[in-house]
Amino acid sequence: MGALPTDRRVYSVAMTSEGRKILKHAIAIHKGWVDELLGHIAADKIDDLIEIFSGFKKDLAGIES
Repeated sequence: MGALPTDRRVYSVAMTSEGRKILKHAIAIHKGWVDELLGHIAADKIDDLIEIFSGFKKDLAGIES
């Protein structure tokens, strides 16, 4: 992989089979963590939580690094 001959500002990359295996494992661990952290929230409260996190995202987007 490397710079594309037609545009050296762009790099082409590919994930190896070992990388895909590791990523799949990491995703499973992350899903378990999220389920453990948020799984107890009642279904009727999910929309409220999404609204709160959307507000955080909007507020954080306005902060300059």
